Amino acid sequence: MQPQRPIDKAFMLQTIELAQLGTYSTRPNPCVGCMIVKDQNVVASAWHKYAGHDHAEILALHQAGENAKGATMYISLEPCSHQGKTPPCINAIKASGITRAVVAMKDPNPKVNGKGVQALQEHGIEVEVGICESEAYAINEGFFYSMENQRPFIRIKHAMSFDGRIASYSGESKWITGELARMDVQKLRAQSGAIITGMGTIKHDDPRLTVRFDQWPEDVCHLSEQPLRVVLDSKLHISPSASIFDSDPEKVWVVTCNSDKSKYKAIEDLGAKVHYWPDKEGNHVDLNTLLKHLHAEQIHNVLVESGGRVAGAFFENALANQYWIYLSPTLLGDEGVPVLKLPSVRHFKDRKQLRIKHTAQVGEDLRVILET
Repeated sequence: MQPQRPIDKAFMLQTIELAQLGTYSTRPNPCVGCMIVKDQNVVASAWHKYAGHDHAEILALHQAGENAKGATMYISLEPCSHQGKTPPCINAIKASGITRAVVAMKDPNPKVNGKGVQALQEHGIEVEVGICESEAYAINEGFFYSMENQRPFIRIKHAMSFDGRIASYSGESKWITGELARMDVQKLRAQSGAIITGMGTIKHDDPRLTVRFDQWPEDVCHLSEQPLRVVLDSKLHISPSASIFDSDPEKVWVVTCNSDKSKYKAIEDLGAKVHYWPDKEGNHVDLNTLLKHLHAEQIHNVLVESGGRVAGAFFENALANQYWIYLSPTLLGDEGVPVLKLPSVRHFKDRKQLRIKHTAQVGEDLRVILET
């Protein structure tokens, strides 16, 4: 393999930018970009747009046509070598006349993981791997985590006051943050294959938890479909008239510890699914069982939008990966509703240590992303 060429990084960064155009539309597939360059001129550029449609490599090869012969292909993720909803990209690349491929990183999917690179090399194509690998990893973080750990990547989101409250003493919470922060949350929802909430949030806020396109900027690609919405309802108290069933009720799961299936009918008649997944004590939903089933549904990114009890349960069970806080410059007082319920934290030594990954001002509010 030849040493890294300085121009490779510049072309690969452009390729990764292309991949990001599919952020809201490719699930359960990862975002992938592809550029074909000949004599330092870009002859094709494409990105994977929707699952089940042509991959970025195929789209780029169609654009390039005969110009692919003797050219270099830049790919943000190792090309697939297996038959899925579409044929393997490897065959088309080998037949195109491409003589060199620069790949940002190998695909951790066990169906691929090095096989695509190997197939290209065996065909006589020069392959370089690892150019801008960290940047490529970042745009598909949840997908890669899911493939490597067999469970979804969990983001917990809270809008809270400067003194750590998610609602006032009277239970009011609309709106703690401003319009731009709420629009940002729409994009966070759109990146997620599932959104989890608790019965407390359903009772107090009656949310739909859908992505609302009317709050999106015009230059953002729309979704291929709405996320799955999951309600943790241990006692099965949810009403069939809850707003979460107003839109696409077939994309709602209600997870309970109540084994009385006669109570399931009213919910299932709406098209929603009721799942009985209690923990060993039978008092709470078994979160590990839930995440196992979400992973089986090819859901790689999960957003938790809930009150402090459900969010705290994810922390207590060491299931949270990131914590997204939208911090408002307001005060709700010491009798307001606290952001997290963490019964295991009684002493300073019991504290949960997080790491600040990123901060940004969003309108009048501050977005803080923390990692566990």
